[in-house]
Amino acid sequence: MFFYASLDIVCHPPQVPNGNILSGFGPMYNFNDSVLFSCKKGYILNGSNLIHCGVDDEWHPSPPTCELITCLKPKVENGKLSVDKEKYVASENVTVQCNSGFSLVGPQSITCSENTTWHPTVPTCHWVNCTHVCPCMSLSNLKNYASPKALIPASTGEI
Repeated sequence: MFFYASLDIVCHPPQVPNGNILSGFGPMYNFNDSVLFSCKKGYILNGSNLIHCGVDDEWHPSPPTCELITCLKPKVENGKLSVDKEKYVASENVTVQCNSGFSLVGPQSITCSENTTWHPTVPTCHWVNCTHVCPCMSLSNLKNYASPKALIPASTGEI
């Protein structure tokens, strides 16, 4: 049998940008020492949150990374976003505005959440069919809507 002297095995302090060490604070790490990680707010852990100093002076598994939480650009057909880019960071707010002739169905403001989705759900822009609402009121078709004795108040120069 072969035994390792734990004092001979030293792992360098693990570096995880935007990460926090929850337990296993250094400055020195020997064989079988463990370090537990989490990520700062707005970041998500990629990899194992628990690593151990191995017999080869390396961490096993490899230290994790903390990646910025992002949401992909929301798809809004027939509309535009207040901030137009390909990725948005967690807690970033976006306002949706529909193009002319379209009406917003859903919330006007949405937020990129910590789970990489938009909250509330992304609204849609629906076409507004104005031909079935009512004919426009104009002097030429006003006779269809007023009695012959109806008085219509108007200021000088309006008619």
